[in-house]
Amino acid sequence: MVLKEAGVGPEALINTVEYVVPSGLGDYRGVAKVRESLLKRPWPTSTGAICHSLLRPEFLLEVFPLAVLP
Repeated sequence: MVLKEAGVGPEALINTVEYVVPSGLGDYRGVAKVRESLLKRPWPTSTGAICHSLLRPEFLLEVFPLAVLP
Protein backbone atom coordinates (compact mmCIF):
# COMPACT_ATOMS: atom_id res chain seq x y z
CA MET A 1 0.00 0.00 0.00
CA VAL A 2 2.82 2.41 0.81
CA LEU A 3 4.54 1.69 -2.50
CA LYS A 4 1.30 2.20 -4.40
CA GLU A 5 0.73 5.55 -2.69
CA ALA A 6 4.24 6.55 -3.75
CA GLY A 7 3.39 5.67 -7.35
CA VAL A 8 5.62 2.60 -7.63
CA GLY A 9 5.23 -1.15 -7.35
CA PRO A 10 7.23 -3.99 -5.83
CA GLU A 11 9.94 -3.48 -8.46
CA ALA A 12 11.08 -0.45 -6.43
CA LEU A 13 12.17 -2.70 -3.54
CA ILE A 14 15.93 -3.05 -3.29
CA ASN A 15 16.34 -4.73 0.10
CA THR A 16 14.45 -6.36 2.93
CA VAL A 17 15.61 -7.09 6.45
CA GLU A 18 13.71 -9.88 8.16
CA TYR A 19 13.84 -10.36 11.91
CA VAL A 20 12.57 -13.67 13.27
CA VAL A 21 12.33 -15.04 16.80
CA PRO A 22 13.46 -18.63 17.48
CA SER A 23 9.87 -19.87 17.83
CA GLY A 24 9.14 -18.54 14.33
CA LEU A 25 12.00 -20.31 12.55
CA GLY A 26 9.79 -23.20 11.47
CA ASP A 27 7.59 -20.84 9.47
CA TYR A 28 10.41 -18.66 8.17
CA ARG A 29 10.77 -20.64 4.92
CA GLY A 30 7.35 -19.36 3.99
CA VAL A 31 8.86 -15.91 3.59
CA ALA A 32 10.74 -17.07 0.48
CA LYS A 33 7.50 -18.36 -1.04
CA VAL A 34 5.79 -15.02 -0.41
CA ARG A 35 8.75 -13.12 -1.89
CA GLU A 36 8.66 -15.28 -5.02
CA SER A 37 4.91 -14.80 -5.44
CA LEU A 38 5.00 -11.00 -5.00
CA LEU A 39 8.34 -10.04 -6.52
CA LYS A 40 10.09 -10.62 -9.82
CA ARG A 41 13.71 -11.18 -10.75
CA PRO A 42 16.04 -9.62 -9.99
CA TRP A 43 14.83 -10.02 -6.42
CA PRO A 44 15.85 -7.45 -3.85
CA THR A 45 18.62 -8.42 -1.49
CA SER A 46 17.50 -9.90 1.78
CA THR A 47 19.04 -10.17 5.23
CA GLY A 48 17.61 -12.43 7.89
CA ALA A 49 18.39 -12.09 11.58
CA ILE A 50 17.35 -14.24 14.52
CA CYS A 51 16.56 -12.14 17.58
CA HIS A 52 15.38 -12.75 21.11
CA SER A 53 12.15 -10.75 20.76
CA LEU A 54 10.42 -8.27 18.49
CA LEU A 55 8.76 -4.95 19.16
CA ARG A 56 5.39 -6.65 19.59
CA PRO A 57 5.80 -9.86 21.59
CA GLU A 58 3.03 -11.65 19.68
CA PHE A 59 4.91 -11.26 16.38
CA LEU A 60 7.17 -14.04 15.15
CA LEU A 61 8.54 -12.12 12.16
CA GLU A 62 9.06 -8.49 11.17
CA VAL A 63 10.00 -7.44 7.65
CA PHE A 64 11.50 -4.03 6.92
CA PRO A 65 11.47 -3.21 3.21
CA LEU A 66 13.63 -0.56 1.54
CA ALA A 67 12.57 0.94 -1.78
CA VAL A 68 14.07 3.50 -4.13
CA LEU A 69 11.74 6.01 -5.73
CA PRO A 70 12.42 7.35 -9.24
